[in-house]
Amino acid sequence: MAARLPPHATEKDIVCANATQNIFALSTPLENNALAYCSLKEIILPKRRYYVTAYFVPLCNTCRVAIRGVDADFTDVDLARMIHTARNPKVLGARGIMKTTAIILLDNHKVPNYIYCGPITYRCTLYKRQIGTCRNFCHVGHR
Repeated sequence: MAARLPPHATEKDIVCANATQNIFALSTPLENNALAYCSLKEIILPKRRYYVTAYFVPLCNTCRVAIRGVDADFTDVDLARMIHTARNPKVLGARGIMKTTAIILLDNHKVPNYIYCGPITYRCTLYKRQIGTCRNFCHVGHR
């Protein structure tokens, strides 16, 4: 009864334990179950309580694109509403990062040249997460 879901609601869910990395991977086709799993803060077993961190991972047939120069006053809800149009490819989600950059999750692997956000056209680039590494030692953790 994970995340206080009844057994019949979790019939399509898949749980894989990875003892080497000390993680669980949960896969579910239902958004309500995914939201319930992401709200987990701890797992209680008979002898011990374990604090956990849960998060979403995009599907394997999606890609993330970045658009720059977006108005900083837009909230994530405004961005999602303005980007979900018939002129754009199928958008699964959108959120702002930093001040004027937005990340958009698309339903396919093809990165479009442009995305329409309301009446404005923005140039798209493939989003690559940057991890700070030391330039001398090429290690993560210090710069």
